Amino acid sequence: MDKIVPNKVRPRFVDFGKDVVFEDIGENLHFYYVKNPVNTIFSMRVQFGLGTIENPALSQAAQYISLIGTEDKSFDQFKDFVDRGNQFKAMIVKRLKA
Repeated sequence: MDKIVPNKVRPRFVDFGKDVVFEDIGENLHFYYVKNPVNTIFSMRVQFGLGTIENPALSQAAQYISLIGTEDKSFDQFKDFVDRGNQFKAMIVKRLKA
């Protein structure tokens, strides 16, 4: 192991102007996409333009959403999806930063 020389890591940062596909798909609805050239792992983030100031019930909704399934998957089936290394988070903020 001591004789193995590691390759130098050269970080490659996303150039928003070149690498990101951007499309307006509706009123106040935008789609940003960057292809992962390494593997099939991806992340998806859905962000709504409101927080608990605009809708106080969202704080309870964030807690509740982690206890339910989907339209066609039970809680246990959805939990199995998460247990296989996937992540699902619901976060609520007071106000979305502009």
